[in-house]
Amino acid sequence: MYFPTSSILIEFLILAIIDREDSYGYEISQTIKLASNIKESTLYPILKKLEKAG
Repeated sequence: MYFPTSSILIEFLILAIIDREDSYGYEISQTIKLASNIKESTLYPILKKLEKAG
């Protein structure tokens, strides 16, 4: 089942994933796709934003 996601929710999902273990962008995107129907073009700018923020 997919549900709509906002960028804040995607950020939370990314942080929750990398809190468990180190991960690369592709692996993160595949994990998030299990819960939400998002594209890499949506995900990667959020990853870059988080990376820049530290």
